[in-house]
Amino acid sequence: MNKRSVDVAVIGAGSAGLAADRAARKWTRKVVLIEGGKYGTTCARVGCIPSKLLIAAAEAAHAVREAPAFGVRTEETRIDGKAVMVRVRNERDRFVGFVLESVDDIPAEHRLRGMARFLDDYHLQVGDDLVVQARRIVTGEVSFENQGRSRVMLKNKGLLRVYAEARTGRFLGAEMVGPRAEHVGHLLAWAHQSRLTVSDMLAMPFYHPVIEEGLRTALRDARSRLSAKQERAA
Repeated sequence: MNKRSVDVAVIGAGSAGLAADRAARKWTRKVVLIEGGKYGTTCARVGCIPSKLLIAAAEAAHAVREAPAFGVRTEETRIDGKAVMVRVRNERDRFVGFVLESVDDIPAEHRLRGMARFLDDYHLQVGDDLVVQARRIVTGEVSFENQGRSRVMLKNKGLLRVYAEARTGRFLGAEMVGPRAEHVGHLLAWAHQSRLTVSDMLAMPFYHPVIEEGLRTALRDARSRLSAKQERAA
């Protein structure tokens, strides 16, 4: 089994992964971006971009149909499905092209191809023959199974994992599947933009009872792991 040691390993060359890679490379050159699927991001290829193009076409048709209410008379609206899909595919390919250009700008030695899985908090297996060690990252996590507000809402499924820089405790990012995740994601984006540490984030007020308290649990877990790691290094 081959081994490689880095400061930061980014899993997935999606929208968030590419942003994380750019941010990490400002601080260290020992970064790898790992992708097991096609480059181009799920968002651009099959997610956000195609769906929003279809929604935009639907909104345009709806606006035409509602135009008489404003005194604007139009002929009967006819939707050309083939033309709609031609535009969707053309615009999708255009956005995918932008993403591929961004990937090409990343030096080849900083890109790894293969599916990644965690062996432990600091080791990833990529494909069948490579183990990547990333020692500067500390994780903290929470399951929503027993999170109070989530149980009240009967939406107590999911996991949130936060990442912090081992030496400074600075919040680096997160991954999650859970209830109301878009609201938690918004808070985390602010925290990252403000370059907050895990301790900074825990010092901020948390309303009760809300799903965001699950974030606090994950941050507490991260702080505990940071303390343990710093004690071992002392």
